[in-house]
Amino acid sequence: MENWKKLQKMYEEKTLLNHLKEIQSQAVDFINREKLKMMKSQGLTEKMMKENPEEYQGQMNNLMATVKRMAIKEYVEA
Repeated sequence: MENWKKLQKMYEEKTLLNHLKEIQSQAVDFINREKLKMMKSQGLTEKMMKENPEEYQGQMNNLMATVKRMAIKEYVEA
């Protein structure tokens, strides 16, 4: 309820759109940073992509789903 009131006040003050754009920018930056870190830690390389594209794509899909969930928790639900 507290967040709702805060957002409502920002809407009335016409600052909500800028706030949401900033949150989106932070979330996209987070996704890009974490994606690279996780790709490295999980061994997702160009070599793997060429040698086993199906496995690579499956792991990338899982990685991206995880990173997006992390961003939502960090920036949307916070």
